[in-house]
Amino acid sequence: MLNFFNTEILNHNYFKNIESFISFFIGAFFIYLLGFFDDKYKLKANSKLFITTVILFLAVYLDQDILLKNLNFNSINYNFSLLKFSYFFTIFCFLLFINAFNMLDGINGQASTYFLFILLIFLIKGILLFLTLAFIIVTAFFLFYNFKSKIFLGDSGSLLLAYIIGYIFIKSYNLENKFFTEEIFLIMSVPGYELLRLAVTRLLNKKHPFNADNLHLHHLILKKFIFFKTFFMIQFILILPYTMYVLLNNFLISFLLNLIFYSLVVRYFYNKSSKKY
Repeated sequence: MLNFFNTEILNHNYFKNIESFISFFIGAFFIYLLGFFDDKYKLKANSKLFITTVILFLAVYLDQDILLKNLNFNSINYNFSLLKFSYFFTIFCFLLFINAFNMLDGINGQASTYFLFILLIFLIKGILLFLTLAFIIVTAFFLFYNFKSKIFLGDSGSLLLAYIIGYIFIKSYNLENKFFTEEIFLIMSVPGYELLRLAVTRLLNKKHPFNADNLHLHHLILKKFIFFKTFFMIQFILILPYTMYVLLNNFLISFLLNLIFYSLVVRYFYNKSSKKY
């Protein structure tokens, strides 16, 4: 075990020293703790957002390797420097994905299977192989019991998984150039679409953009289909953008086709839901 820790963790580019690993652990621990208290006491959305921002700022401040300083766009062969906006943009990206991922955790297996999909991408890219394999095994066991409704992620689990994903994505991007900006965007695109759609809808209804409701895509689909049909449909929608990008090797076409597809699916099931209820 000690040998694994030394070779896979501390001597890897992602954790150059014990301080960087401690920084990651502290960030993950406090994100988990925030989710734990949210599960137990149902924290107000503004309080939760503020605390998450503080945790992320401290994590980025302590480990500059998760600071996004530039955006490398392969499709247009352009590198955009963020300069003084690096801190703001990094924390903003973390916040968006953490909240978007948390919204996925509405039905059993949905968020965990998406997490497994991302882990498989990490595995194919050769990112933290042993750690990724360990996560895959643990997630597979979790899914088995989650589908049996014997264990659940909760906010503590979903927030922690989102933080881990964001952390590894940024480090693999910054230190090893494993991803281009477009790839990360497409992998995370559907949760992002959902976050934007729900935030706008809630604001129009004079509600907080991060307050819970039953307007998520899985809620709309569940009103027409049984659980497993809904689950597989959601997973198909989640993996489609990146899968299409890999097959077509064209970001713009993949982005436009998937945005249109997502919009049509939402419109269809929203209309069906409105007519039924």
